[in-house]
Amino acid sequence: MRLFIVVTLFSGLSLAAFNAGAQESDPFANSSRPGLDVDTDLQMGPILLGSFSVVAIGVGAGFGWQADQEYDDWKSAQSAGDGDEMDDLSDDVHKHSTAANILIFGGLAGVATAVLWFIIGRASDDDEDQASVEMTARWRPVIGPGRAGLSLEF
Repeated sequence: MRLFIVVTLFSGLSLAAFNAGAQESDPFANSSRPGLDVDTDLQMGPILLGSFSVVAIGVGAGFGWQADQEYDDWKSAQSAGDGDEMDDLSDDVHKHSTAANILIFGGLAGVATAVLWFIIGRASDDDEDQASVEMTARWRPVIGPGRAGLSLEF
């Protein structure tokens, strides 16, 4: 269940980052305050996705460090012959190492996607003089017995 929650959270935030980059509406259009016209070449979608992915990698590294510390405690309990503490620590090590793996590898996949998206976006910006390039992406969750993930199609 935790795996499903982590994958759903990661895919939802990735989709929000993608939509932020694709959004072209003016949030101040109906406001009584004068709006500022800002023209920038920054692609916010890949930047947000990459930033979130780096944070996920950092959190995953923290879970990995915690699992390593608990594994050291488990080895100490094993040498002391304390079976009850070994069982409790074994469960904690398993949970924290699983969370670390999901966050680190999911974050790495997110960073790779953001870099690819940024490069493709830059290439399409360079081709604006020649022809209008339209890029679409589809995000589909992949959920089934024993697996969960995210499919990205360009």
